[in-house]
Amino acid sequence: MPSVPPSAPYADYMRLPELLSLRRPLDERVHPDEGLFQTVHQVNELLLATAVDDLHRAVAHIRCDQLTPAAALLARASAIVDVATRALRLLARLTLRDYHLLRPALGNSTAAASPAWSHTRRVLSRLDEVFDDYLTRADVDIVDVYRRGEPDTVHRLAETMIDLDSALALWRFHHHLVAARLVGTGATGTGGMPVDVLATAIHSRAFNLLWQVRLLMTTGGHKDVGVAGERGRP
Repeated sequence: MPSVPPSAPYADYMRLPELLSLRRPLDERVHPDEGLFQTVHQVNELLLATAVDDLHRAVAHIRCDQLTPAAALLARASAIVDVATRALRLLARLTLRDYHLLRPALGNSTAAASPAWSHTRRVLSRLDEVFDDYLTRADVDIVDVYRRGEPDTVHRLAETMIDLDSALALWRFHHHLVAARLVGTGATGTGGMPVDVLATAIHSRAFNLLWQVRLLMTTGGHKDVGVAGERGRP
């Protein structure tokens, strides 16, 4: 990519001509709302890719036992996902008639093939692993952390991970809801993806240990179940 001089105009720095050219031209759209449909998905790709960058940085911090900056990055990633969700909800503003007029232009494309979402899932798995490694390395009992609220840095990081998982759950929920609203529950979306598959994914959680801690504390589960490492994964 060619470098942009510091004195470059805003449009050049943001590469706006190239960015805006990525949408289908007005005279090629099968329906005016195709622009909205395409823009919402492009915005989601950009936002999720940005969140992935922060998640990779958070993983690197946890590896170095730097929990505070990791928590800050995870909090920002959660906020980015929230914005992506709000953008996704714009698709609910499409009328059923208008969506089905533009749907043939989508061909076999499907949001399930989103590169940014695939990258998000992979880095979440890595984040789960490095957090588990930290608990083992530091000999931290995560259930005890929640019972005492200490160490504060571990507790704050764990809760920020829950915030992130919750934000992603809402993204999945609204993705399913928009799909069900436009094509119907039980239908098959573009690319052959059944809408019911999206409904199943709503219940997916990235950080099972941290969700299980809540169940253990509610039911009075044995303390040793929540110890780090092999003992700490319910």
